[in-house]
Amino acid sequence: MSPKNIISSYHLKRTKNTEEYIKHLTQLRKTTFEVTITKWIYKAGLWLGPRGGSINWFAKICVLCFFITNVAQFIALIKDRHDLEKLFGCFSILSFCVMGFMKFLSLHTRRDCWRFLHAKAFSLEDGQLNEDDVTVNYESDDDDINSLYPHISLYTKRLLSTTDLLSKMYAFTLVVYILSPFVEYAIFRIRGEVDVFKVHVLPIWSPLDNVSVFGYLFTLVVEITASVYCVAIHIAFDSFSTGTMIFVCGQFSLLREYSTRIGGSGNRFDLDIKRDARAHYRLQKCHFIHVTLLSMVNKLNDLIRNIIGIYFFVATLTLCCVAVQLQSTELSATQLISLLQYMCATLTQLLLYCHYGDAVQNESAVVVGDGPYYSAWWCLSSKIRREIAILCHEMSRNCRLFAGPFNVLNLQSFIQIIKTAYSYYTVLRQTS
Repeated sequence: MSPKNIISSYHLKRTKNTEEYIKHLTQLRKTTFEVTITKWIYKAGLWLGPRGGSINWFAKICVLCFFITNVAQFIALIKDRHDLEKLFGCFSILSFCVMGFMKFLSLHTRRDCWRFLHAKAFSLEDGQLNEDDVTVNYESDDDDINSLYPHISLYTKRLLSTTDLLSKMYAFTLVVYILSPFVEYAIFRIRGEVDVFKVHVLPIWSPLDNVSVFGYLFTLVVEITASVYCVAIHIAFDSFSTGTMIFVCGQFSLLREYSTRIGGSGNRFDLDIKRDARAHYRLQKCHFIHVTLLSMVNKLNDLIRNIIGIYFFVATLTLCCVAVQLQSTELSATQLISLLQYMCATLTQLLLYCHYGDAVQNESAVVVGDGPYYSAWWCLSSKIRREIAILCHEMSRNCRLFAGPFNVLNLQSFIQIIKTAYSYYTVLRQTS
């Protein structure tokens, strides 16, 4: 499957509604998760080659620029450690870039784990959209007619809208951040306040500025390249992570609905061998879906736990630094706009992770009167009833995603981050 085919299939969603889009992918033996998520992985130049472990040559140049700018920003942070305003400005941007580099390392070095999530999601949804098992002979009770499409359509819309929101948010942040220093220079130049053109996109240590104009231009190109690639990595990682959460939530909702039909309609009270065979088959299918989803949640938790845990801490300090910078009386209009949209983008990113982490926790467990508890167990044999009881016990335990060793990825954690950032800001404002 080539990246070109995946990207071209993805663009069909702009001309078709969700149901038609899903049906089109079903005919191609593809899934929405596969088409939507891998598009950004390929755009970042990752997972190429016959074995999916190669990096595009242009992506290698971008990674080199990315690494150089991170080192240069760290040097600038050390040099400006006595100037609080510059220190806060360097830290807020450096933290974003360092998190981007960590996400790149995760996507590249642990690509087998990410591809495990991709393969599980593909096999699960492909089996539901392309049901072709003709080896099973049981009484269908006429309740297997495309009942999964509404659930798949619902989380597909959510997945497409979330990835679209992430890409637009990051793209807008990138454009504003890159253009703001040039716009600011143009305003100062019109006022006659500056003469030398030495604009930088990132707060970095730039020794080549004093060498020649070509050294400055080279530094500027490296900065812009690193900024664009950093945003591309953030989009790929966040789209994959939140997309997996959305997929898992949708599949848990689908599983809950499907498990209510284990015993059929329940209109007949007499025991029947075919009805038991049908219930046994559906129980096996429910167990398979549930075990697959649990393995996906555990693998995703292993992949993002440390990164999101560090990001929680860094984002708290970043929000505090941005708030301190906003109190400065020397901020220009372009700097103010850049800081505000950067802070809003950080909050939106945190909210998406916490919101969908909370959704996974809530959707993964069923309560009495829901799911298999609600199935027509009274028309089944005692053996099948025991199997339903086992399924009820398994599905009653919720799954949780973690951010670091202690924090659970939910909305309570998001509120706690805001409170902690405000507390840090209050302390800094009182001591400064």
